[in-house]
Amino acid sequence: MKYFNENFIRPLTESKMDESPSVSPNGNVIVYAITDDQSGMIAGVTLSGATFVLPATNGKVREPAWSGFLR
Repeated sequence: MKYFNENFIRPLTESKMDESPSVSPNGNVIVYAITDDQSGMIAGVTLSGATFVLPATNGKVREPAWSGFLR
């Protein structure tokens, strides 16, 4: 049986101004808004620790959220 260690903290990012985190429906990815040189972007981190950044092409990114696929 595995026990959850309540005293363990794992930082997911190194930045100080991550905003509006949103957890994926399957719980494997967290996305959040970041600002880099006055440009809004979406960044994320997976359960395995992989990170990514998706730049916004128009406007600013605020409060990212998950949704279904549009066809």
